[in-house]
Formats: sequence, structure tokens, C-alpha cells
Amino acid sequence: MKILVLGGAGDMGSHIVKFLLESKEIEEVHIGDINRIKGEKLAETFGNRCKYVFIDAKKYDELVQKFKNYDLIASALGPFYEFGPLVAKASLEAGVSLFDICDDFDAAKKILELDREVNKKGITIITGIGWTPGLSNLLAKYAYNKLGKANKIRIFWVGSAADSKGLAVIMHLLYAITGKVPMFKDGKEILVNAGNGREMVIFPDPIKEAYCYYTGHPEPVTLPMYLKGLNDVEVKGGLIPDWQNKLGKLFVKIKLTNTATKRRRLSKFLYKIEDIFRTGGIECSAVRVDVYKDGEKSSLAVADRMGRLTGLPIAIACELFLKGKILEKGCFAPEGIIDPTDFLRILNLKGIKIFEFNEEWKELKTI
Repeated sequence: MKILVLGGAGDMGSHIVKFLLESKEIEEVHIGDINRIKGEKLAETFGNRCKYVFIDAKKYDELVQKFKNYDLIASALGPFYEFGPLVAKASLEAGVSLFDICDDFDAAKKILELDREVNKKGITIITGIGWTPGLSNLLAKYAYNKLGKANKIRIFWVGSAADSKGLAVIMHLLYAITGKVPMFKDGKEILVNAGNGREMVIFPDPIKEAYCYYTGHPEPVTLPMYLKGLNDVEVKGGLIPDWQNKLGKLFVKIKLTNTATKRRRLSKFLYKIEDIFRTGGIECSAVRVDVYKDGEKSSLAVADRMGRLTGLPIAIACELFLKGKILEKGCFAPEGIIDPTDFLRILNLKGIKIFEFNEEWKELKTI
């Protein structure tokens, strides 16, 4: 079996390559990236099961032809509001299944709209199988099943510049905090102002607590599609330290993020000076999921390095697919096709601790 990791020379993509190469099910992992120097160097460090392939994703016809050489595509190519639907259409045309870590709500919507065509083609697309979305969705589904359905889900994430790097990460963040973003309220989708709803949230160590704000993510779009009975789904996220959230809100206020061109320009500038933003940060990221059913509440969380939280979920999904444990055809969010209990057990075996809150955070020993 041979897998192509699109954007594989990037921060998140390189972690995906690393975790895929740990699987005995996979013969070769190829790094598909426009950065030849970085891609070739990375492939060399991973050994003879890893090769570099030059790919310019904006050359659509070439992208389709290159996809045909693989059993599965794993995409970390962001920003996903720019590349997500394009890559999904290329996989559809090539007739090759695709898993991605898409974290932009509008891109996720467009990808899921391809469901009928993808089903007819006989392939599988899973969008948003990373940290958040991805791990967040499956923690939510696990708690939902444990409670026997639910009526409300609240998701909180926190990250740090000290825990990540890369231009696409910055572009996604600026996009997620700009304008109106979707939440699910009283059984229907509503739009709220990104950056509002400031709330102090408790996370496992070493983060402990952080301020979170409304952000644009796919979970409020996808969770109500698959988990019946939900009335409310919201996502809030934030950065450590909090002054970076305030700086982001300032960028939005003075209209430096309200077009794709402005976001790219600002992102390139911030990328050049991103070491400044690592000061005061923590080399850790986290996601917390609170699931409610009437008077009951289940709170689950993970806290680890962003590369592990993002790369392991998609690598696990790829391995399950290649083992024949994911068989359905069509387009899905993770909660629509992956068994959360099996997934979380595997994740736990790979070293990611899952915590449950009951007066204090304690590691969940039995999944």
C-alpha cells in the first residue's frame, strides 16, 4: 500500500508522514509538496520507505494524474478554505480515497456536498480528521454514546505559537477569527461574531486555564448531521498567552484580515517574525469537549503537542482504512464513519492520554 501526504513537508504534514511510517500496513509514504528542498531533505531523514514527489496543487490536471499512483491520499495542505475543496475534487476525479485535516467550516461544507458523487465513484473521503476538528468530534461522539444521546456539545481548544509553526496555520487562525462564523443553536445554524464570547476554560496540565473565544470551525456544521437530538453545538478557541488573542482581534478591527489577499499578506509578515510569538507560550495544545444530556454532563480532554494531536488521528484513520475497517463510500466527517471507542483506544495506546473531569481532571484509564 502506498500513501501520498499532500503538504507533507509542512509542520503538520511532516508529523503525519512520521506516524504513517510507523505502520506495517504501509509500504511507502510519499511527501507531496511544492517545496522541493525541504521535501527531499525530509524524505532522506525518514529512510527508504519515504520518497519526495514535487506537487503544485494549483496545477489541477497534474494533481489528478499524480493521485492515480496511490492507494490513499492524506492531505495536510492548507489553508483549507483555499485548497480543501480543490483537493477533494481532484481525488474524486482520480478515483482515489482521501482523508484530510480540514479545519475551515466553509471548506468542510463544500467537501461534504460531494457525497453523492463520491459514493457513486466508490471511494471514501473523510474531512477534518485531525486535532480540532477530528479528535474533538470523536471525543464528542464517545461521550454522546456514553450518555445515550445528548442535547448540547461545547468544544474548547487552545494552542500556542510555541507549539506550532507554518504559514498555513497562521492563515487558518486569521480566517477563523474574522467575520461571522457558524454555531448551532436551538436546532438550527446561526452566525455569531468571531472573537466574541470570551470565557475562561479549565484544561488539563500543563495548560491549566486559558481564555477562549468564538472561532470558525467545522464541528457546529457536522456534529448535528450525525448525532441526532442535538440542539446546541459551539466551538471556542484561544491562544496562549492571551495577548495574542487581543492582537488578533485588533487585526480584525482594523480590517487587516477581511480579504484573502490581506490575510495572506499579514500571514507572511507574521510568519517572518513568528519566533516573537513563542515568548511566554507553552509547548502544548489541548481540546476539551463538554457533552450535556438534560442534567448530566461528560467532560473529556486531551493535552499534548499539536503535531501529535493532529498527525496521529489521520494516521490512525489511514491505517484503519488500509486494514479494511473503514468500508463505507461517500463523504464523511469523522463522527459519521469512525467508531470512537476503537479510535480512542488506539490513540491511547500511541501515548495520548485522555482525561475526564469530575471536580478535577483525571486520566481515563478504561475506554
